[in-house]
Amino acid sequence: MLADSLSIIKYYKMKTHLILKKIKRIFKDDSKPLDDIHKYWKKPADGTNRPSDYILKDERSRYLLEKIQNLGKDINILEIGCNVGRNLNYLYNNNYTDLSAVEISEAALVKFKDVFGETYNAISIYNSPVEEFFKENSNLQYDLIYTMAVLEHIHTDSDWIFEHMVKQTSKYILIIEDENSISWKHFPRNYKKIFENLGMKQIEFDDSLIAKVIHKGFVYRLFEK
Repeated sequence: MLADSLSIIKYYKMKTHLILKKIKRIFKDDSKPLDDIHKYWKKPADGTNRPSDYILKDERSRYLLEKIQNLGKDINILEIGCNVGRNLNYLYNNNYTDLSAVEISEAALVKFKDVFGETYNAISIYNSPVEEFFKENSNLQYDLIYTMAVLEHIHTDSDWIFEHMVKQTSKYILIIEDENSISWKHFPRNYKKIFENLGMKQIEFDDSLIAKVIHKGFVYRLFEK
């Protein structure tokens, strides 16, 4: 009986290993270089991920605000990948004023200025890839750095930015990310493992409500220094 059980366990371990190898091979074959990823996000040309697509998803910004409210009002905040600025506008209209953002797409920032002009003019905005931002602004510090559906699109060649996020926050990192999807522009990761290995401590987690707010596969994690 024991021998049979061990054989079954060994069989399923082997099957799991082969499946994982196949997934990694497919992912590798479908991958693109970092420059192609940047080119896409600067100006998506496939009819999806247009700046206008991100203006009206207020339920996502409400969810974010509920999480940030627990951290206090007098904090300076950086959003990585703000796109059209909906999240920042929501925060600004709820009395968060010390706000900064990084965004690779000039077209998204043009739409940001057009739709949420008051917020756009009141905050600090950097129009560059996040890699360039961290290299050129390593002296900047924030109480909170957050992302929403952005780190999942960071190329594996740029994994070093996670260390910069940790170095440049004095208190918190908040992520709302898809940890499972795989494509040429989706890079699955376990962010708990990544940020705890860099010295942060996860203090909040949700994979239930956030899945309803965005979609299945997304998680919310809050890390404290």
